[in-house]
Amino acid sequence: AGARIQLACTLQTLGQHDEALENLNGAYETYLRLHGPDCVDEGAATALSNMSAINLDLGRIDAAVSQAEKALDIRRRLSGPVNHQMAVQLQNIAKMYFQQGMLEEAQAQFEEALGIIRQVHPERNSSEGMILHGIGCIYRDQGKLDEAMTMMKKGHQILRKTLGPESRESGHVLNDLGTLLARMGKYEEALEKLEQTLKIRRAANGEQSDKVVQTLFNMAKCLELMGDTAGSQERLREAYGICVANGSSESDTAQQIAACIAAV
Repeated sequence: AGARIQLACTLQTLGQHDEALENLNGAYETYLRLHGPDCVDEGAATALSNMSAINLDLGRIDAAVSQAEKALDIRRRLSGPVNHQMAVQLQNIAKMYFQQGMLEEAQAQFEEALGIIRQVHPERNSSEGMILHGIGCIYRDQGKLDEAMTMMKKGHQILRKTLGPESRESGHVLNDLGTLLARMGKYEEALEKLEQTLKIRRAANGEQSDKVVQTLFNMAKCLELMGDTAGSQERLREAYGICVANGSSESDTAQQIAACIAAV
């Protein structure tokens, strides 16, 4: 079973997702035959977690959530509720719930993960920063914009201290702070955050990354709301040029950008 899990990891790296899932499922079934339906084994939890990650990448959210919850249950029984791995598992499930629009369920998982992280890591930890950002995203989607801003700022501050101000994670939260400020009508502050994000993402993710495209698109929308159509179009054209260069001109984002360019 362990060998099949290792093989699945290799297949996943090669992009052979169906073959990886087949091996992981075979490994999990082996653990069930060995230990029975109430299996409590780290190998089984690993197989389930890896299947969940692949299904999440493939957009099979229901399967991903079910497998992640089973892995979480096994690990609770194996090592108790208070350890770093448990917090990571809870955080992953929270993200899946969030993608499904199950905001209350996502918040409950994030808050449990936050409590564990603060027990396991009394000092500041980057996981705490990302969890606070996740809770901020939930508040944003619930229309609680002030609460969202507070959470995201706290998360960003922790990430700056733990991973550095130029890290990808700091850039990710900074981008969401910028779009949140724009939603609140604070366009100049929003644009400042997005300009900082763009600088970070050019360096951390690469000049032609989808993250740079996303940030340029967000800047374009903000500039349009400020009445700067010329500035908006400049950002849109740069973003679309990157999509063409990296072969993603048929993506949904590229099509949205092209439509915005054509609308002027």
